[in-house]
Amino acid sequence: MSVTFSSSSGVTPERLLAPPEAADLLGIAPQTCANWRSMGKGPRFVRVGSRSVRYRLSDLLAYVEGLETVEAVAA
Repeated sequence: MSVTFSSSSGVTPERLLAPPEAADLLGIAPQTCANWRSMGKGPRFVRVGSRSVRYRLSDLLAYVEGLETVEAVAA
C-alpha cells in the first residue's frame, strides 16, 4: 500500500481515524476492529478521552506492512 502525504491534502501520517474509517481502509467490518481491540490484536490504537478510540494512519499502514512481511515469509 503506497500513500503519499502532502500538507495541502490534509492527510498526514498522524491523522486520527475513527474505527469505521480504519475498518474501511483495512477492508474489514468495524466490529472486527472492536473484536481485535478486546483480544489485544490488530493495529495499535489510541483512546481519546475515556471512551473514544482512534487509529493513527501511520499505525494502520505499519500494521498492513507487517502483514505483508508475514505473508512473504510464510509463502
